[in-house]
Amino acid sequence: MQRSTSETESTMLAVNSTLAVAEYGLDGTMAKMNGNFLEIYGYSQEDILGEHHRILVAKEEKASEEYRQFWKDLSSGYPKKGVFKRINRKGEVISVFSNFSPIRNRAGETVKIMEITYQLKSD
Repeated sequence: MQRSTSETESTMLAVNSTLAVAEYGLDGTMAKMNGNFLEIYGYSQEDILGEHHRILVAKEEKASEEYRQFWKDLSSGYPKKGVFKRINRKGEVISVFSNFSPIRNRAGETVKIMEITYQLKSD
């Protein structure tokens, strides 16, 4: 068991040092994010901790039924992935590839959402 825990911690360390990672409450509220995530968007942790994911989304998208359904699906346990247009702190549009994974407890209930993402560089 200890080896398994050690391997899991090492794997998470590798992911966190390479990719941008954020955790959200089921409602989309930002609960935790690593330095890579903050760097992509240009925010400090104090700026966005407790804010809703929508601060990273264009005005047209955040008001859409599709965006509301996106969070309903995630909180119901359905993962989402793809290329998304997002807005950084400077108001610039950036493209990211994100994988949103519902995280379940031992009872199988979705308790939070984890996003693993990276920025797609433009030419």
